[in-house]
Amino acid sequence: MERLIASRKRLGLSERYCRDLRLRLSRFAKDFSTSTIGTVTARQIDQWLAALPVAAGTRNTFRRDLRTLFSYCEKHGYCLTNEARKTERAKAIDKPVEILSVGQAGALLSACDGAMLPYVAISLFAGLRASEVQKLDWSEVDFESGHLEVTAAKAKTAKRRLVPISDNLAAWIRPFAELRGPVAPDALRTRFDAVKTRAGFQKWPQNAMRHSYGSYRLAQCHDAARVSLEMGNSPQMVFAHYREVVKPKEAARYWAIAPAGDVKKVVAFESRRS
Repeated sequence: MERLIASRKRLGLSERYCRDLRLRLSRFAKDFSTSTIGTVTARQIDQWLAALPVAAGTRNTFRRDLRTLFSYCEKHGYCLTNEARKTERAKAIDKPVEILSVGQAGALLSACDGAMLPYVAISLFAGLRASEVQKLDWSEVDFESGHLEVTAAKAKTAKRRLVPISDNLAAWIRPFAELRGPVAPDALRTRFDAVKTRAGFQKWPQNAMRHSYGSYRLAQCHDAARVSLEMGNSPQMVFAHYREVVKPKEAARYWAIAPAGDVKKVVAFESRRS
């Protein structure tokens, strides 16, 4: 397992991918600690996968990683065949993504202080993954060209991409921009929990801001390939997850969410009130 992970690091795969790969394979290794990989059968793997207390999609992720492990072991002579390839894929039922309404997005922005507003605005209107916004530097926010740069080193996919800065995003974040330095503040999780509480959220949908961007952006431009480049996803995933989630009229309202007046003064006033 460690040799596989080391090989993936040499190939340039992200630290997050390697960490998640280790977590899932360690679970398998612990349960099969008395066996060698060359003696594990497809039937045993299927039984192990079926016993995992996880959703079908997560089970398939475990299966994918086991196929990677067995492929590596087959190639390097640790087993004769890739038994994981013979296992059955779980039937996963796609659930519609949960997004924020226009009102909820506005409430979230209104609940931000100056430290949190760029993080939230970029998540809502540029669709970066949470991990990517956390790594984003102000030097990668180019108002002149109208793009944010997600470098290969910071992208989950390890591929550089440029994301357009919409007019309303520029209005939200330009007053707080610096020449360099991290966009996201310290103690991000604690600060964001406070923002959600002030905005009235009792339950927070997973990846709500990124899913909102994908849904409203596709409804705006009707171009899955374009949105996939901006989000760092495949066009198939964008089409499957975000097509016809919102109506064009709601998309127009979303992209019109902008600060009223001097956003710095508004944020300062709200911070004093809270």
